[in-house]
This record gives sequence, structure tokens and C-alpha cells, in this order.
Amino acid sequence: MIRSRVLCGALAVATLAPAAASAQRGGPYAGLFGRPPDRTGAEFTAVQFRTTTGAQIGQTLQADFDQVEAVPEGFSAGADAGITADYLRDRVQAFAHGRYAYQEYRQETAFGAPGFDAGGRVNYEVTTRLSLQGGAIHDNEAQTLTGGYGLVAVGGTQLSANGTVVENNSYGVVIDGDLGTTAHLTGLQVLSNQERGVWAQKLVGTVSAPALTVDGPTLIDQNNLTGFGALQSRGIIIIGGKISGTQKKPIVTDLGSTEEVGDGFGLFAGTGDVKLDGVTLENNQRSQGLVDQGEAGIIIIGGKVTATGDQHKVVVQHTTETVDVPAADLSTEVELPVSAPEVAIGQVVQ
Repeated sequence: MIRSRVLCGALAVATLAPAAASAQRGGPYAGLFGRPPDRTGAEFTAVQFRTTTGAQIGQTLQADFDQVEAVPEGFSAGADAGITADYLRDRVQAFAHGRYAYQEYRQETAFGAPGFDAGGRVNYEVTTRLSLQGGAIHDNEAQTLTGGYGLVAVGGTQLSANGTVVENNSYGVVIDGDLGTTAHLTGLQVLSNQERGVWAQKLVGTVSAPALTVDGPTLIDQNNLTGFGALQSRGIIIIGGKISGTQKKPIVTDLGSTEEVGDGFGLFAGTGDVKLDGVTLENNQRSQGLVDQGEAGIIIIGGKVTATGDQHKVVVQHTTETVDVPAADLSTEVELPVSAPEVAIGQVVQ
């Protein structure tokens, strides 16, 4: 009686099997049983449950082999249910599935055959450590803002560079803080790069546990637009060294006008917990330093700030938090146009 009920139930829903299959493939029944959620962005989580049922009848019309009775004949019906799960993040990808199936053959003597399987896979992108001792990276140029990079740290890289020369590129050094990227730059020479010298964005750290440290006899010289710049970053320390000779270059600003920009350092929107200690700032064509929409914890101590002619010293604007800088090193009653777009890292790594 139980087996008869199983068979009747299987036959009753058998007609739905083509519709279910068509729905999964996006045919005329698409949407009848729901659909997988669309993936959007870098993060994605989905759990899907699916079932199939079916019935068939088999009859051997002619056999030219022994043990023909081993081939099941008559009605058979079956059903299975499966579940899949996907979990995707930038550095972690996990996939799992499970399935149970039952097939029953209605013959003398009737019998059934269950089956199941399960599996999974996890991918994890480990942190990359990159260490440079000396060497030179030079002459990587492009006509647009999506190429021509010198030294780039992205995707959780832990970068260490000592005594490396980065010269005559479109961008000199680019450090993107997504996924916890950190960098320690010692004694670098970042020279004559066409867009920016050293550029940091979206770093996450503190002064006591910095995401970016620049120390040693560092020379950042003759770059265009900004010698050292940071956007939406926290946890930066620059100890000693010199930022000098930044050249003015015409560029479209945040307000849509074209202005000549050339600052020794620039700390832009959302940047805080930054300490410049004993840094020489001199002969940068527009200003020796610019803080625009800065956050708490910006400290500029020691060092030497020199401006000549129409050059400005350190300019602080659109910042409600206190910036700790000696009054003698400030240029007041001046407002400078800003151009500080985020670097398109997706273009860098392609």
C-alpha cells in the first residue's frame, strides 16, 4: 500500500517535471518556481533549494544478451531534492551542495534505490607580501589616468620598499587600502612623475599602528600636482626626508574649473591620524602643504617649511578639526582649488 501511494504520487506530479526543468533553464515556465538572485557587487550570498520528479515506463522489445531479466522493466518513478549555497567575498569564496534522490521500480519484485551526494569548496586569497630592496621603476607613462603606474600596492598587499627609485612614470607610488593594504617605504626616491608622486587612498590605521610609514632619507621631488597625497585615509606617518619641487599643472578641480595645482603634500577629504615629523617642505610651486576637509589627528611638527615668491606655506581649509601645525608654517586667508580624485584601482591591476 505504501509503495502504491508513492507510485501514485510520483505519477501525479510527473507532469510538472518538464515545467520545472524549463523554469530552471529560463523557458516559458521561467519564474514559476522562483529564480536565483542576481549577483550584485563584490559580496554575494545565496541559498537555493530545488526538487525534481519524474516517472517512466520501460519494456524490453528485443534482447540479444544474457541476463535480460537484470534490466528493470515496467513503471519507475523517482524524486530528488537538492540545496546549494554560495558565499562570495573579495577574498573568500565558499560553495556547498547536497542532494538526495530516490528511484523506485514497479516490477516483480518491486524495489527502490536511494542515493545522495554532498560536497563543497572554499577558496581563500591569502595576504601578499612584497619586499623591494633597491632597484628602479621608471618610464611607465600613459595618456590617460588609467595607466602608467610605477609601484602599486592593492588588495591586502603588505609592501616593504627600501632605497627604490620610482621615476618618470604617470603615477609614482599608489597604495590602496582596500582589504587592509599596508606599506613601509624607507629611503625612496620618487622623482619627476607626471600625475602624483606618492598617493594613498582608503588606508585604515592609526598613528600608533600606521597603515603607511615613510621614513629614512626619502626624497619626493619634481613630481606634478602632489608630491605626497592621501584621500580618505587614516594612519600615516612620515618621518624625516624631503618633499620638494612639486610642479604646477593645469587640471580640472572638484568645482569644475581648470586650475594649476602643485602642492608638496595634500591631505584630502576624510584623511586623519597623520603625522609629519621632521619633514622638509620647500620650493613646491603652489603650496608646501594642503589640508582640505581633514579629520582629527593631523600633526605637523619639526622639519622646515620654506616658501618663496607667490608660493604658500601650509594651507588648512574646510576643516573643522584642529590641525597641529606651528603658526609660523601656516599661510592664512587663502583658499586653494582642489583636485583629488580617487585612483581607479580596477584599471591598475587589469
